[in-house]
Amino acid sequence: MADYDRQQGPVDYNRKYTPPRVPQEVSPGPLRWAYWILVVAAVVMLCAGFIGIFGTGAEPVEEPGAVKFNHYLIVGTNIIGAIVFSLVSPQLAQGSKLARRIITGTAVVVLFVVVAGFLIGVSGFFLIIIPVLLAAALLMMFRPSSNDYIAKKSGDPTWD
Repeated sequence: MADYDRQQGPVDYNRKYTPPRVPQEVSPGPLRWAYWILVVAAVVMLCAGFIGIFGTGAEPVEEPGAVKFNHYLIVGTNIIGAIVFSLVSPQLAQGSKLARRIITGTAVVVLFVVVAGFLIGVSGFFLIIIPVLLAAALLMMFRPSSNDYIAKKSGDPTWD
């Protein structure tokens, strides 16, 4: 006997009838991968930011003012970007266009600052992991199945 044929028990007239729930549509695989890649990127960005602020425990080196400013700019961008990613990325599962736009804009800013910091020699080689993770997440967010899901969930009239 299947589960849907099974009776739930005697009728209780003191409670309102609630029909059984319809299963929710599951987001496509690339969108779920994008979420988990963004989670990993946020963790790496937070770790890099906190290491940049508090140091590694080695003796501090005296830096000129411009280098120190650039260093703290990269640290601040990493921490703020990680907070934005961690707050907005769970909304991808509901097919939010706004969440995808916010993630894309934040990723562009973080990519620019981290790559520029690497090119001018302020950040270390470890921070190259961040652009790779963000590029992979953006690629997964804009796959055709993700685009179709987000268009369908947002009520886009051009969705097929």
